[in-house]
Amino acid sequence: MGSGERFARPFFANLMPRAPWNRGCFSQWRLAVSGIALSAGCFALVTLSPKPAHAELEPEAWRAFESASFRLLSNSDSALGTEILLDLERFRRAFAQLAPGLDSSFPVPTQIVAFRDGESYAPFKSESDSAGVRILGQFLGHRDGNYITLNADPRWSGGLGIVLHEYVHHIINQNLPGVPRWLNEGFAEYYSTFRVEGRFAVVGRPVERHLRWWRHNRVVSVLEVIGESLDAAVHSVGGAGRYYAVSWGLTHYLLSQPHGTDTIASYLEAVASGADRAEALLLILGVSARELEAELRDYVGAEFLPATSLALEALGEVGITEVESSPATALTVLGELAARLGNERHAEELFYLALSHEPESAEALVGLASLRDEQGRIEEAGVLFDDALALGPKSARSYLRYGRHLLQTIDSERSPNAENAAENAAESAAQSTEDLAREAKISFLTAAALEPSFAEAQVMLAFVHLFDGLEAKEGLSFGERAQALLPTRIDVVHTLIRLHLKRGSIGRADELLEGALAVLAEREFQDRVRDEIRRAEFLLAARAALSDGRWDEGVDFFDQAISHTEDLGIRLQMEEQLEKLEQRADREAAAARSVR
Repeated sequence: MGSGERFARPFFANLMPRAPWNRGCFSQWRLAVSGIALSAGCFALVTLSPKPAHAELEPEAWRAFESASFRLLSNSDSALGTEILLDLERFRRAFAQLAPGLDSSFPVPTQIVAFRDGESYAPFKSESDSAGVRILGQFLGHRDGNYITLNADPRWSGGLGIVLHEYVHHIINQNLPGVPRWLNEGFAEYYSTFRVEGRFAVVGRPVERHLRWWRHNRVVSVLEVIGESLDAAVHSVGGAGRYYAVSWGLTHYLLSQPHGTDTIASYLEAVASGADRAEALLLILGVSARELEAELRDYVGAEFLPATSLALEALGEVGITEVESSPATALTVLGELAARLGNERHAEELFYLALSHEPESAEALVGLASLRDEQGRIEEAGVLFDDALALGPKSARSYLRYGRHLLQTIDSERSPNAENAAENAAESAAQSTEDLAREAKISFLTAAALEPSFAEAQVMLAFVHLFDGLEAKEGLSFGERAQALLPTRIDVVHTLIRLHLKRGSIGRADELLEGALAVLAEREFQDRVRDEIRRAEFLLAARAALSDGRWDEGVDFFDQAISHTEDLGIRLQMEEQLEKLEQRADREAAAARSVR
């Protein structure tokens, strides 16, 4: 272990509930070749101008490899490709040792695509390189599977660090709720320096561009950075360079302290309880703002900064296997990547090119079918899915998408909602709807069997049980498994709430709302779910009253349920039902009077 280094110690061993990560979006990083600061963005969908799928992609040149956690496809030198896979696997294991309280695994398949040079990478970037800026790597997070892309050209370095930065964001966001942005960025910058040096894996080496910032700027403004979001920082004086440099320096300083991890844990607990982010840190450290800035400047300006070393042998052997990859398989992976980037035309061309190599490629057909679903061309998608299933696709994602397609074909009026769940559906769904939901369930079960760690299969298995004809109790078991794998997914908690409502368990739904959902969701969403629960409560009361022949009381409860309904479509349906109930109540009252 070199000068200024320290031994690794456990990190965040017993921390709080976990926090939502960027659901359905990706963060794309650009590295300025000149060493200027990084800039970032997060998008729900990026739409690109169409790029042709060039024949010079040379699908025969692509080779595929697998490790315990990753899949890699590369048209670069095979030794370089396996080195990238080896580094990522070692990083995952090193992080697991440095931070045993955090889950560093991916609950979805993760595909790495390493391009041999900038030319082959160009059609698969979220935007083109521009003057002074070259995109070297991206991390694209998605609930159906992550993509990591890299420029593997040895003439350029830095791509792996960008990917590691985003990987750390994924881990932090998946594990810790409400982590302040500065600390999240600080962690990502600190751990992105992971490198193998001889017989050691080292984390925490200085980031040169941040050191340059500290040398050339006398005003630190630590409190300003702590209290500022990244979006605000980018548009403020000093911009992102200041924000990243100070976040990195402060995080590095905290991790270097004898009880630094305990300090960070205490800080996160204080922030989670509502304390001011800046004041909480100063109080825990027992310093003033001026003292902290002076200590931080001395720390960053020291001759050596402490780093963490782990012996490579402590990470264990990393098994990497070359797997069979046909031209059609490689083109399908690239098509999925293009689709993930929002470039439908490019994706479609790649899928068709894959089919030209292998007409019976089930996965390429599924890729096309999914594009049709996204375009609203449901019937075309159905034909493609039928053809694909006849060929027997081998990927869990294929069956997951087919199940979703089946649910998409169900008339929207038959889709699950709080009313028919809590009320047990005053009007039973059409048999065809139940059949489609059951067939979708079988498809989701197949996906889960093919890839047991694929969390999204459990998510959809829980969701499909909201439909009539499927038991809520069984859905709850799948939902609880999904929540264990994805503890920060708001939609998973919402599905659990709705399943409890379907069973009539208002109290359990309230517990989830005031517990997990209160941590994960914005107040506006919480209010909507609270209305949903209250609506279900009144509907249950209405059903009980109507069953006992208390018609006026039942009508009153139903009317109160409508008052907790903001969705116009649902409200109109309920008002029609209310009118029928009022007419029935009048008839029952008239009959009772005539008997008397």
